[in-house]
Amino acid sequence: MMNAPTRYREPSDRITALLEQHAPRAIPIRTIARELGIDRKTVAKYLELLAASGDVSLERFGQKKLYRRAHRLPLPEVLHRLPNALVILDGDLQVSMVNASFVATLGIHPPRNLVGARLLDLDLPVFSEPAVRRNIERIHGAETYLDEMQLIDDGTDRVYLLEFAPIVTPPARPGVMVSLRDITATRKAEAALKNAEQKMATLFETAPCGIVIFTASGTVLNANPTALRALGLRTFEQLRPASIFALVGPPETLEELIAKGRAAEIELAIDFYCMRREQVPCAKPGGASFDAVFTPIRRDGGGGPGEFAILFRDITEDRYTRRDLASQEIRS
Repeated sequence: MMNAPTRYREPSDRITALLEQHAPRAIPIRTIARELGIDRKTVAKYLELLAASGDVSLERFGQKKLYRRAHRLPLPEVLHRLPNALVILDGDLQVSMVNASFVATLGIHPPRNLVGARLLDLDLPVFSEPAVRRNIERIHGAETYLDEMQLIDDGTDRVYLLEFAPIVTPPARPGVMVSLRDITATRKAEAALKNAEQKMATLFETAPCGIVIFTASGTVLNANPTALRALGLRTFEQLRPASIFALVGPPETLEELIAKGRAAEIELAIDFYCMRREQVPCAKPGGASFDAVFTPIRRDGGGGPGEFAILFRDITEDRYTRRDLASQEIRS
């Protein structure tokens, strides 16, 4: 006489085998009952059990219920496919599981069977660090702990991001899951970007030419010290209320360049009286002429430029000098 588990497995195995035969197509209860020679109520009961266990998936099509074989990926295989290194400890801080990335990230060669060993007794990179060990012990003791930390491995100069989480399985003591990710490349990229930004900021502040950055609508976003001196201003706040179109002329030239979105060499004129009418407290009289380079500032993601810059040099004195020389030559 078959016991209960055997009675359950025999029909359920036949049902799952039939669903495999029909895969990937989902089929209704009546098809299963007809092909297996089992009444529909019995099939429905077993399908309900198989769906609850995750072996069968149910799909609804109007009033119909259609079933297909569910292919579940075993949890250990899922964990082995994760890019992050992962170690799971039981309530005694013994290793229950490590994934393939854990072995590769920590450079464990040849691969050792760590399962069953107490993690804190193993001389593993990163996990031998006192801060990491203390945090694991805090979780084990149900104390306040850090859910993540960054660590630089002195031996390799690698930078790691560690994430910690308790695994509660009453009535046992809490286990611990630690995720480990090598973020060295990310940190180096961030450092390189910060260094580049600092260099650009230094260049902007110390450039011998004036630099003004603005939007297509004319809003002035920034100006370097050389530009402020050329405009007779002390601080950028004095320039902020003005539109770039009110500062430089002819404005039509600037509007055309913005529309084209291409770099160009141009000559600009600035009327300091006009600046004062625009509530810009310019300390210079008259006006000035400038040789300038107009350039769009491209976005990282592509598309049209959102900002523009003018790099300029005051040529007013050169203009006066040339005019005086020309006058002298005419008189002579």
